[in-house]
Amino acid sequence: MAQRPLFRPQAMTRATDEHASVSFPAAPLSWQLIGGFAVACAAAIILFLGAVAYARKDVAGGALVAAGGAVRVVPKRSGVGGRM
Repeated sequence: MAQRPLFRPQAMTRATDEHASVSFPAAPLSWQLIGGFAVACAAAIILFLGAVAYARKDVAGGALVAAGGAVRVVPKRSGVGGRM
């Protein structure tokens, strides 16, 4: 069985040519603006998540009055509620 080349002879001569490298054009301005906007949005989200203060869980005493009746709520320990 005869040995067949892996690539066509035209492809091999094109690959060894001096100008075989492919240069891609620069991205158009609209793509650069979209990319810049995406990066700015990601930075704003990261900044927001790093600076936001989340509500903390707190316990309050009292009575809850529902349509079906009242429920007594008591604290685990005594104390005075301050600034939250």
